[in-house]
Amino acid sequence: MKNLEQYYELYDHGTSPDAPCVVFLPGVACSTWLFRDSVPLFNPNYKVVIFNNPGTNGTRLPVNLTVERIAQIVVKVLQKENLTNCILIGHSMGGFTAQQVYKICPELVSKLVLLSSSCGHPFTKEEALRLAKDLVPNALQRIRDFNSKPEEGVSYTFSNHFMETQPIKYKIFAHRLFEMRPRQSAVVRHFLCASRFSSFKFLKDIKCPTLIVHGEDDKLITPKGAHMLHENIEGSKLVMYPHCGHFPMVESGTFYDDVLKFIKESK
Repeated sequence: MKNLEQYYELYDHGTSPDAPCVVFLPGVACSTWLFRDSVPLFNPNYKVVIFNNPGTNGTRLPVNLTVERIAQIVVKVLQKENLTNCILIGHSMGGFTAQQVYKICPELVSKLVLLSSSCGHPFTKEEALRLAKDLVPNALQRIRDFNSKPEEGVSYTFSNHFMETQPIKYKIFAHRLFEMRPRQSAVVRHFLCASRFSSFKFLKDIKCPTLIVHGEDDKLITPKGAHMLHENIEGSKLVMYPHCGHFPMVESGTFYDDVLKFIKESK
């Protein structure tokens, strides 16, 4: 874990020393760029930390990459920066990381926002069959498509409604994702990392206020994942977005408003 500073960006200009901290944890193949545009929505009332996943933005990719290892990096950064009262916002695999950070160091976490995430794969027999028949056999082809035709390669993760009604916004995001992608080997190892994670056994130990956000048309992590989290995290709040896929922060115009409302109103 040398060169720890490469794993994150800290935005605290104009914030008070005791300001709460919003921590963004991107998912597979994503890095700080995914949430950087949101910083002005939170500063100066909140400090903001955005993480790079290992293997993105020039960071080292461990041979045996696990969610537990990523969570350890996050904890070390938060401790290094003396950040407490942290609101963790984890997207997809980043949601796995957020849950694992809470497990190993709950005193650092005040709230959780689990975005397009679940308790890991596979969590039901039906989900295991879906992965075996659809995602696993087609994963490498989707990665190849993305590397050559970004708009086609990433279409699986968005709702048809969004692609049809917001074609320019979709195109811009697809090409931005393409430009910022890590090497193909990193993407494959991210998927392998996510596939080995399960938080089901410790979900009931999560006691902090938790917001679960999911798109009703998410095909990558289906809405059943969100409902599983909601049913097993006591007192959690579930928000489902219609006509929305795997990226509610892009597809939904109310996502950040909903997050800010949750942060301010939950105790």
